Amino acid sequence: MKTSTGGPPEDQADELLAIINMIGFTIGAARELGVDDGVDELEAARVKLVAQWREIGLSDLSLDDLSRLARTTAGRC
Repeated sequence: MKTSTGGPPEDQADELLAIINMIGFTIGAARELGVDDGVDELEAARVKLVAQWREIGLSDLSLDDLSRLARTTAGRC
């Protein structure tokens, strides 16, 4: 998967984290609204993006921290 920036790895990592957070927000909103159709697909996409982010490997986050971040479904986009 290639991010849209095509720029330096730092920019790609930031972009991926933003998308991971947006997907988490979307999953939380869908569940709150009772619209669970597609949540599994969003979860699968989020897992793939986290794996891509880990490949870039620019963060000091532990695997546990990253997993917790990726599972967060709260907040605002």
